[in-house]
Amino acid sequence: MVSKIKSEFYNLILSLGYNATDNGVYEEKFPWLMLRTTGHDRTDILDIRYDNITYTLDIFSTYSGEKELLEIIENIGNHLIELRQNNSSIMYIQ
Repeated sequence: MVSKIKSEFYNLILSLGYNATDNGVYEEKFPWLMLRTTGHDRTDILDIRYDNITYTLDIFSTYSGEKELLEIIENIGNHLIELRQNNSSIMYIQ
């Protein structure tokens, strides 16, 4: 589940035209994004499994200001609903 959702999130980022990686290999193709899994808690209640997964998206901008970062965050955030709608196993995205 963790890998599947990460892959879908990663593909969403790529589909928006961003240079991205998930392996930590540094590239100077700014703006450049790196997607990492930084947390995973699993809870089993009766016959239902709940996974709380935390991904961190590091964004490296072409300059030291915030404008480009905020635009990237806004753009990706506007498309996250599609990720949830296309995957019935996702209950929420925060």
